Amino acid sequence: MCRACYLQSSLPPLFDMLLKYSTAMPNDVWTGVLANANSGGENVHRGSILGAVLGASVTMEKIPVHMMVDGLYHKDELAKEIQNFLASIMQKFEKNEL
Repeated sequence: MCRACYLQSSLPPLFDMLLKYSTAMPNDVWTGVLANANSGGENVHRGSILGAVLGASVTMEKIPVHMMVDGLYHKDELAKEIQNFLASIMQKFEKNEL
């Protein structure tokens, strides 16, 4: 039986996956995200958090770009949005507005 990805049912496996895939040497973002996708059910919410945390912990240089970035539709537009977001955050940080 597949259950919807409600917080009470998705948070425990999210913590389990974060622990498992963030302590792997090296941190294996691809394997963690793939394991989440293969777990079935409504896993989008859990996968978005898992991917964000694992990815942030390793930096872009250690993410398998050929598997996780190059195939994205609108890759260049997404990169621009991310850069604009980061510039905005850094500007606020420099002005001590955070």
